[in-house]
Amino acid sequence: MLNWIYVDKDNLFLTHGNRTQSIAHVVGPWDWTDDEEGVMLEGWEGFVAVEMDEDEEVDGLKWQLYYDRWDDKLGKGKKVGGRRVLPVSLERRILPEELRKQQEQEAESKMQVKSTGDLKTKLDLKDPNDSRKKR
Repeated sequence: MLNWIYVDKDNLFLTHGNRTQSIAHVVGPWDWTDDEEGVMLEGWEGFVAVEMDEDEEVDGLKWQLYYDRWDDKLGKGKKVGGRRVLPVSLERRILPEELRKQQEQEAESKMQVKSTGDLKTKLDLKDPNDSRKKR
């Protein structure tokens, strides 16, 4: 299933979900910076990391990515309960050609349909109740 990356319109954190889940939120436009290394949303690099409370950590992850849409440090921290907010830049890293090809091959192999055995089932689309004779 293909997931969309989007910003929750109410809380401004980045998350993912299917198209139906994302449609009411900030889904773009996404773009590159002029040097094509940084990621932008709505024309600027407004991303911040918010330190999570210990009870909110997931799998030991301590930071969550947010979009500071109004460039006000998420309402001076009010939008995130006063937690620490640090500006971050999302940078793309171009993979070496060999590694990229390897990952593409692995992804392709996962997408292959595997069949075993032989096909002995006959598909008959005739209606058994149809008594008309062919001429």
